[in-house]
Amino acid sequence: LKAYITHPEVTVMVTQMNSRKFNILGRVAKPGSYPLTATTTVLDAIALAGGFQDFAKQKDIYVLRKSAGGAETRIPFNYKSVIKGNHPEENIVLDPHDTVVVP
Repeated sequence: LKAYITHPEVTVMVTQMNSRKFNILGRVAKPGSYPLTATTTVLDAIALAGGFQDFAKQKDIYVLRKSAGGAETRIPFNYKSVIKGNHPEENIVLDPHDTVVVP
């Protein structure tokens, strides 16, 4: 803008962050990468992916999470147990770059 204005002042406002995403793979209707625009739990992720396909192993779902050091952690999630209210603590909030695996 210096060609047109002597001392230009520019303001940049971020309206959306597209780098915050999670992945969901396996036996779901719409596997893929989804934006983390709001607080998203494992149940939310499954719903966003359109639910389960036939023969999905609902008791063997897990979340892969990378630590700052690069190590990968496997966090188990038993869908049937969570929806019955037995282990609500397994319905964790997803972090950017988490991968939900539905075998």
